[in-house]
Amino acid sequence: MKGIALLFAASFWSVAIMAGSLELSKLISASYLYRYWKDINKILKNYMLVATILLMCITSLGIFGFLSDAFQRNFSQYSLNLSKINSLKSQQTFLTSQIEFNKNKLKDLIELQKTYQSSLDNAVKQDVTTTKTTSGGLFSSGQTEKVTDIKLVESRNKIVEGSQQNINNLFSQISTVTSDLQNLEKQSSENAQTIIQLESDNTKGEIGTFKFVAEAFGMNIETAVKIFIILIVIVFDPLAVCLVIAYNSLNKKEYKIETKEIVKEQKIEQIIEKPIERLKVIYRDFKRGTKSKHNPDLADPNIS
Repeated sequence: MKGIALLFAASFWSVAIMAGSLELSKLISASYLYRYWKDINKILKNYMLVATILLMCITSLGIFGFLSDAFQRNFSQYSLNLSKINSLKSQQTFLTSQIEFNKNKLKDLIELQKTYQSSLDNAVKQDVTTTKTTSGGLFSSGQTEKVTDIKLVESRNKIVEGSQQNINNLFSQISTVTSDLQNLEKQSSENAQTIIQLESDNTKGEIGTFKFVAEAFGMNIETAVKIFIILIVIVFDPLAVCLVIAYNSLNKKEYKIETKEIVKEQKIEQIIEKPIERLKVIYRDFKRGTKSKHNPDLADPNIS
């Protein structure tokens, strides 16, 4: 009834009452046809038979609509979860590639930092002194001494400043990449947990059972549910009519058994009554004293 009423939702209760009346009429019609099949007028019989079959089809369509509506309401949430899962998986793929990219970038920055640090260490260790020889007098030899080379100092300072600046920039980049990497890994972990939760909800829900059935037969879940609904429709309404006919059949058999028992009891009474009537007639027709030697208590005067 609800399935038919859903097709005309604007007048739900009116249609539901009408559908209930049709359902009751169908069962009464099936019962009447079974009981009085041989006694019904041919035109009325054919009309009621066709009407019963059409009502079975209408009821079956109503059942199909009701079950389909219930399935769609559950399937909409299932589809929404499935869409979220697919979106999160796509996002997860992107996050994985970004994480891998940032890891490689961080590795390269660390290697570059080591290179600049090595250059800085070498620059700091660089010797900026030169050997200067002074000539002696007439009676003394020349002397050598180490003096700081201004040009070497300036060159070293430039290398140190450049390396230090590069190292500082690398530190900043490494810090940024590390922070980005941590955020990406955190987001990836949250997405993975959300995917697991959504998949668990879909598995535990009403649709989860049909998912495994559909996968077992190599079909999508909507096709599997439609086949299941059709099987219910094929069985449900015809079985209701068959049960009504079976109930009428049992009542008919019980009525026949009771009739036979009543007939047997009447026959027994007739068999008992006939000898009693005959004895009364014989006794009434007998006249006492017609025989000189007889026993008056006997019904037959010929018995001594």
